[in-house]
Amino acid sequence: QWLIDNNKKLWDLNEFDKNLLLKNNPNSKFYVCYYNNDSLATFILKTEDKYFWPNLSDNNSIFLHKICIKRKYAGNGFLKIIINKLIEMYKNKGINYIRLDCEASRPKLVNIYENLNFKKVEIKELGKYKVALFELKI
Repeated sequence: QWLIDNNKKLWDLNEFDKNLLLKNNPNSKFYVCYYNNDSLATFILKTEDKYFWPNLSDNNSIFLHKICIKRKYAGNGFLKIIINKLIEMYKNKGINYIRLDCEASRPKLVNIYENLNFKKVEIKELGKYKVALFELKI
């Protein structure tokens, strides 16, 4: 909602309908992260992503989608903690990369991922969006 309120719309709120998320993300894991019993972040984790990464044929990646951090926790290092936890969880399970995508025309968002050592590997047009693809070697 904060993005919409600040004229930075990224997603439609109806995309976060539980049934729609489940339908559009089969075989995915949905995470809610907590801090002091308060939800602070949510994201979707996939083991394949043919839409954004159609040319990958290996199974050595996890794909992060719809990362949302509650406004009061933004900028406090929680995304780095989440990424480090994912590395810890998957580094010994044959996963070599964490991959994600974001709107390429959002420099602050792109900068966040670059500051977390994600490497921008491609910018591509998908429909009406220009998307930056990032990967982090584990």
